[in-house]
Amino acid sequence: MHKYFGDGSALQYLRHCIRFVPQSANMNPLTSPSEEPLLTLTFGDLLDQAAVSWPDRDAYVFFPTGSRVTFAGLKEQVPLDLCFFQYGETVIHVLNKAEIKVLIVEASEDKSTPFHDMFGTTEGVERGALAVDRVPHLTTLVTIGETNHQECQTLTELMQKGGHEEFHERLAKLQNQLSCHDPAILQFTSGITGVPKAVQQTTYSILNSNRYVALALHMDQQCIAAFPTLFCNIAWGTCLPIIVGCTFVVPTTKEVETILSAIQEEKCTMIHPLYVKTFYNILHYPGLQGFDLSSLKQVITGGNMVSKALITTSSQVLPHVTVIILYGSTEVCFVTCTLPEMTSEAQNSTVGAVLPHIQLKIADDDGNSVPRNTVGEVVIRGYSVFQQYYADTAKTAAAKKHDGWFSMGDMGFIGDDGLLRITGRKTELIIIDSENVYPGMVEGPLQEHPAVKDVKVVGVPDAVNGEELCACIILKSRESVGEEEMKQFAKKRGLVEEFCPRYILFVESFPNTSNGRKVRCRQKEAEKRRYATLGAERTGRVKIE
Repeated sequence: MHKYFGDGSALQYLRHCIRFVPQSANMNPLTSPSEEPLLTLTFGDLLDQAAVSWPDRDAYVFFPTGSRVTFAGLKEQVPLDLCFFQYGETVIHVLNKAEIKVLIVEASEDKSTPFHDMFGTTEGVERGALAVDRVPHLTTLVTIGETNHQECQTLTELMQKGGHEEFHERLAKLQNQLSCHDPAILQFTSGITGVPKAVQQTTYSILNSNRYVALALHMDQQCIAAFPTLFCNIAWGTCLPIIVGCTFVVPTTKEVETILSAIQEEKCTMIHPLYVKTFYNILHYPGLQGFDLSSLKQVITGGNMVSKALITTSSQVLPHVTVIILYGSTEVCFVTCTLPEMTSEAQNSTVGAVLPHIQLKIADDDGNSVPRNTVGEVVIRGYSVFQQYYADTAKTAAAKKHDGWFSMGDMGFIGDDGLLRITGRKTELIIIDSENVYPGMVEGPLQEHPAVKDVKVVGVPDAVNGEELCACIILKSRESVGEEEMKQFAKKRGLVEEFCPRYILFVESFPNTSNGRKVRCRQKEAEKRRYATLGAERTGRVKIE
């Protein structure tokens, strides 16, 4: 019996606690009544408890390799934070901003690594004494797989140290010095100019936010959840097994067939979490009906706006599966979620009820609360709001108000039923699947083209990704450039493929206002109207009215 969850009665109790109790029409901010206290534990405490409560139960199953790790086995292994290479200069910024000392990279088939591809050879350097001018804090490289670089340790070698008695004694001593309010993770998220900011979160925030979601959704020791977002990060669910005793089945690739095979063979009862694009791909996979998914009861999704069309398709293709929507952000973990017992209308049109110990209000431009059914800015306050943007006091002060309120950057309203509905973004942020893209990240490379006079990048609706990028370009007089030429030019200027506009539209002018943001907003509305009419065909020069 688990110390903090007992025989399961707490699950029933907390689900009762977080249901929305209707309040008066003018009640704002919105809170969710709960007598369930916030836990003040560290991840070390949780792992110790889990190893005692469920020693032989699988915590993680890796598919299709068949590798399984029990809770007792998990305690014996070295806890690690992973940092992987994705985008050149962005990685250098991340390594330096967070002062990373140990970097884990995957070795390729030729036994090289992305690190050496970027920085060149480091031969002759002793282990733990790495010295690279562009990343001065980095001292140690660890590889997943064998490598021909002697200065690297392998992950296998490092994990074997977990069995040494000396290590356990040192770890126990350090664990006693830790607090749940200490920084636990730095997660990077895009800034308004595209420069990543390091969001500093605590165990206290991550543990309790995940715990309330788990309790609301019946996640217990009988839950077997497919976890197709292995490198998402600890804040979005990786730690759930040691919180509630469930098993995570981790597909080792993002291929739809691998995910479906994992669900079928391991008899998963849930997918948590599933980003919108992957969910769409699963529902439209040609061989879907060939898999036995009868064990699957819930799909937890989020990371972008979940369309009614996607939920409707799911109800047709997987009628026995309930779609659960989670709403939150890097800075605040989870804020609301839909519940299994909600009506189909509520599940299709809302992002659910506010979670315990969180305050949520809809505010006007002056920060004042607005009445129910009135659209305004979504702002929240509570235990899960991030501590700071690491080493960036100015941006922290700009984001967190003196009274603790944090803007989600979304517009929405609270209905008479007390559920939150999102109507759109307040900021210029565009979300493609779960990737945050700010227009400036894309406009910069496009603006460098000698034929371009001005460019505005907006998001347009997309059935797969939620939004796609559309670049609206004004060319200089007597210049002529094709769509493909612009895309290739941007790539040569360092724009990664994921941020390359899917659509490029050449226009004669932008909406005539004195406010730059209003220009973009009006441009976006115009493009959304055009997109609905023209679909994927974006040719010719037009004037946006």
